[in-house]
Amino acid sequence: MRNPFQLYTRKLISKCGHTKKVFYVRYWDYEKEKYFCTKSINELSFKLGDRSGKNIKTEVRASAIAQEALDKGLIFENNTSTKVSFEAYARKVWDYDTSDYIRRKNQEKAGSISRIYADGQLGWLIREVFPYISKGMDIREFTASVAENIKDRMIDEHKASSSINKTLQAIRTPLNEAYRTGVITVEIAPRIKNIAITHKKKGILTSLETKKLETYLNETTEKGSYDRNRFLAIALAIHTGMREGEIRALRDSDISITENGEIAVIKITHAYNDKDKLKAPKGKESRIVPVPINLANEIIQYSRLSEGTEYIFHSAAKVSVPVSPQLMSKWFKEALENIGISKEEQSMRNLSFHSLRHGFVTATRDAGLSGTERKALSGHKSEAMLDHYTKETVEHLKRTIEQIENVIPFNF
Repeated sequence: MRNPFQLYTRKLISKCGHTKKVFYVRYWDYEKEKYFCTKSINELSFKLGDRSGKNIKTEVRASAIAQEALDKGLIFENNTSTKVSFEAYARKVWDYDTSDYIRRKNQEKAGSISRIYADGQLGWLIREVFPYISKGMDIREFTASVAENIKDRMIDEHKASSSINKTLQAIRTPLNEAYRTGVITVEIAPRIKNIAITHKKKGILTSLETKKLETYLNETTEKGSYDRNRFLAIALAIHTGMREGEIRALRDSDISITENGEIAVIKITHAYNDKDKLKAPKGKESRIVPVPINLANEIIQYSRLSEGTEYIFHSAAKVSVPVSPQLMSKWFKEALENIGISKEEQSMRNLSFHSLRHGFVTATRDAGLSGTERKALSGHKSEAMLDHYTKETVEHLKRTIEQIENVIPFNF
């Protein structure tokens, strides 16, 4: 957010005719979005206990006094015009286009906060916080007990523990920023504690179900046709562990095949979502994954059906953008129904497109790959992940492929 105060100087002439430079400060009104409340630094110094009467001459000392006066409540006391509502302040913090907080974080580390994350955080506040606090509640009135009441209500309503904790994080960030910039003088955020996470068991297909799924999609789609996309996208998730957004972002240039045509790999450098468009994959790490050679060759052939398009799996309605995640989910769920896994069973088992990735991670463990190799393949963050994998010898890469295909063979 904007700096909580601005220093400036005035030249004043004393009764003796001498000119001196005097520091003044203006404080920012977050509600009215303008600076107000001009104060003399010498006056504030006196209020803080300095009875020497000396003029403050350095900017460093003047800034320290301005901040101390803010921290001790000398600026906002008895001044109702400086009211800052929690809702207004939090909305500004999570406004991706205008937030100074987000801009600062992304300058410190590129891509730290995405538009979809910021919108998601604001969404939690809109659904779970703003309707349940008094309208216009001052941010100084938003205490830890207010957050506890929100937490208790969500627990009583049987909201998922992860949803509760995301809401609490959406609350903490504006409070942290308000404390950092001097809008509030008491550090509230650390007192707002998460609840223990109770994970819903991740859904996963059995090896037999996975085989049935691939066989069904292979038999009901035609090679060389556009509707082959559902088979190829799902096969990629099964055999590489690629995330939905990574499959959506896939381009021709990401697929490489060795000169002898024996080994194919995909370099995963981007993911795609509808708000942020192309972005770094989850964990901000690129990685290289092996892909069954027959699958890679068919994907390359499929991409040639739409020359000039950027994405291999593009939307039918608008070829300049990838296929939607909703359609990918529909492909998966409809195929499961057709192999005998009903909607009710899918829900009960928590099965989703992401389940294919969980299945791949399990398969790499069953194949005997080391923890480092599994992390490198699946994209779970680890040190020097990309360097480790790209330096593997061809022989090691071939062994890795063979180990995986022993567990999840591609026979199409």
